[in-house]
Amino acid sequence: MYTQGPLDIKGPSNGKQKSIDGGGDFAILKDGFIVGEAFRLCGELPSKVPVIADAESNARLWASAPDLLADCKALLEAFEGYEMLAALAIDVQEKARRDIAKAEG
Repeated sequence: MYTQGPLDIKGPSNGKQKSIDGGGDFAILKDGFIVGEAFRLCGELPSKVPVIADAESNARLWASAPDLLADCKALLEAFEGYEMLAALAIDVQEKARRDIAKAEG
């Protein structure tokens, strides 16, 4: 089961452990406790070039995921009983069902 929202983010980290990454990471928080982290330095390519991610954007997306899931479910509920409207938005409903299934496993 996933962590229920709302989730917050905190960062960027200040890089006190300079030998590791130099900072820039973002924590994903639930009620003040860290439930995940979006890393700026994600690894190195075979050429030893650092792989830098947009940690803040990744953290914001992660933190918004519970709300997005709830909105997808609400969208599908809104279509119930409105066959004509639902028929016009089959593609949207299929995508919402797919994303809900992906989020819930």
